[in-house]
Formats: sequence, C-alpha cells, structure tokens
Amino acid sequence: MLGGWAINGIIELQSGLPVTVFQTGDSQNTGSSSSPRPNVVAGQSVDRVMSDRTLAHWFNTAAFVRSICNGCPGPGIYMPPLGYGNAGVALFDAPAQKTWDFALFKDFRIKEGHRLQFRWEAFNFLNTPQFSAPVASLGDSNFGRITSTLLNNREIQLGLKYYF
Repeated sequence: MLGGWAINGIIELQSGLPVTVFQTGDSQNTGSSSSPRPNVVAGQSVDRVMSDRTLAHWFNTAAFVRSICNGCPGPGIYMPPLGYGNAGVALFDAPAQKTWDFALFKDFRIKEGHRLQFRWEAFNFLNTPQFSAPVASLGDSNFGRITSTLLNNREIQLGLKYYF
C-alpha cells in the first residue's frame, strides 16, 4: 500500500502579456466605437518600478491624458476632443503567470491484465493568485487597477481508472 506511488507535475512560468492603454469616447469624432489611444504626458514615466506596483496602481495613471483637439477654433468655443493620441502600443506588461499543477497516483493490480489507477490531482497546487491585466481604459473608474484574477484558485480532483 505504501510503495508504488508516482508523481508528476507541470510548472508554467510565463511573463505578463503586453498592455495597450486606450481611452473611452470618440475622440476622433468618427462616430465609431473603436477605442483611440490617449496622449502620454511629457516627462512622465508610463511604467512603474516593479517594487512600486500594487493591485491598485499597476502603472502610472498620471502619465496619460485624453487626446485633445488639434487645430480647434480657439478658446471659449466648445469642441469635442478630437485627435489621435501619441501613446504607443504595449507600453508595459500585465502580471506574470506562475502555476504548478501536481498529480499523485498509484496503480493497483486487480488480476492479470486488469488494474485500477487512483489519481489525486491539484491545479494551481500552491494556490497562488494569478492576476489579470490592469484596466487600461482611460476614463474608466478602475483605470490602472487590477480587479480580477485570470485563473481559478486551487482546484482538486480525484479519479479512478480501470484498465483491462
């Protein structure tokens, strides 16, 4: 009963996917629902130092402002904000993913040519939260925050398999 156990596992280490910041609204005045990019404030660093990152402030939100009208008629005359933002794509990365799936199993001989396999499997074995990308839509109340996880917490399953 004590011998013959086997283990296996999968460790996945993945860097965070690139994130592009967009802004809400129709700053290009095209009537389209496409999401244009904002402007980056001169002198501001977009990405935060890794030690300064938190779930509430994943990147420097003060580095972005809405793209504004280029060539508007003048002060005092209302025009909706028009124009294309100068923010690039993939300015920073989302959180990295680190998971370990683990399995423990044993085969029990029933009779010649027949066996029963017991399996205990755990996905995200260490129960480490895997956070999703931060909200990257300027104008959203959660802009710059990570509000959800990408994967489920630890999941455990038991299994029996009969070989004949």
